[in-house]
Amino acid sequence: MHTREFDNLHQDTLYEKSEVVLRAGLLALSSGMGAYRVKRVMSRIANALGISNQAHVTLTEINSTCSNHHTYCTKVATLQNVGVNSDRISKIGQLTLNLRRKTIKHSIKCITDELISIEEAPLLYSTTSTGIFAGIACFSFAFLLGGNFAEMVLAFLGAFFGQIVRRLMLVRHMNQFVTTVVAVFVALFAYSIASLIGLEFGLIEVRDISGYIASLLFVIPGFPLATGGLDIAKLDFSSGIQRVCYALVIICCATATGSSFAQVLGMSPIPTTFSLHGFSNEQDIIKLALVLLFSFIGVLGFALIFNSTHKVALTSALIGAFANTFRIVLATLGITAFISTTIAAMFVGILAAVLVKWFDFTRITLSVPAIVIMVPGSYLFYGSYEALTGNLMLSWQNEAQAFLRLLALPVGLSIARFLTDKKWRVDK
Repeated sequence: MHTREFDNLHQDTLYEKSEVVLRAGLLALSSGMGAYRVKRVMSRIANALGISNQAHVTLTEINSTCSNHHTYCTKVATLQNVGVNSDRISKIGQLTLNLRRKTIKHSIKCITDELISIEEAPLLYSTTSTGIFAGIACFSFAFLLGGNFAEMVLAFLGAFFGQIVRRLMLVRHMNQFVTTVVAVFVALFAYSIASLIGLEFGLIEVRDISGYIASLLFVIPGFPLATGGLDIAKLDFSSGIQRVCYALVIICCATATGSSFAQVLGMSPIPTTFSLHGFSNEQDIIKLALVLLFSFIGVLGFALIFNSTHKVALTSALIGAFANTFRIVLATLGITAFISTTIAAMFVGILAAVLVKWFDFTRITLSVPAIVIMVPGSYLFYGSYEALTGNLMLSWQNEAQAFLRLLALPVGLSIARFLTDKKWRVDK
């Protein structure tokens, strides 16, 4: 009888510990972490509790098995919503770091209390604030697409209203694909109304399409795109492919909505691009300085949308500003788009790796916002638009250019991770 009671107590203890490990995994997954990072968080929590853990993680599911000698406990959980919370990622990273430093007691109660505190922490910014952040990000995107000041202002207005609607729908757990379509529609509708008013009162003289494209880029799913690529690099195909597919479907929803809306309005988009002819005259030097400035503002806006703290957002903006400017310089010197984007993304990953050793940052919260500014929004839009108009050859050309640039981003981050992280280089 005494032996049976001991066995039941042992089973209950393992059960409680496995609950804590699974809770930590779900919290990490809901914040936008990739499968590799989620598994590492769960493993470190399990080790702190004196057990071991093996987990299978996908975009929305975790299958977790905890063991204590010859006893096993398996739990399965499903995540209802996919999202990004940079502040939560940082706090989870800090928790695991404190456990390794043993500044937090290794007990179920202490770890659970920490997880509850992280889970219940409110979002850092209000709905209106995130609208402003989206606006300044797309304001900068319009410049980098070659737009004039009027188009930049129109992009700000469109993204501002679109992000507010998107945030209101997401906090109510609306379907994310429907949310993307509605948010993009609202953004483009606001852009169009503001554009017509500007034309009517003579505030806009020449109208191009760069602001129209930029106003929908606030929905770009940078986190799943990057983490999916990193998961694939770690041979975790079940999670990586799901994340990349999710990101691509969100992008397709956005570009298809934008293209359809343009056709309804009778627009005939003419591609506009930002380009430098060299570095021999003062005008191009000024342009390069403006690229650095608006790249900084754009990355800052995205980092704040992802709920980053001001310190993390500013650091990420500095990294992204220099990396994107470096990419444009390489392109001006004749380096192909894929190689220049890969080098720039690798530059982001290496800088992020260096800075996390100096500060209590998490690498992914610095690197992802910094690469979102390099997403080829114009190629994605024109590819979708030409497909709807039946010009399949031109559509495939634009989509191929977009694919190469999108592929370069996780490739560059993976190379940087391989160079700077021993645990990443060696599979155990």
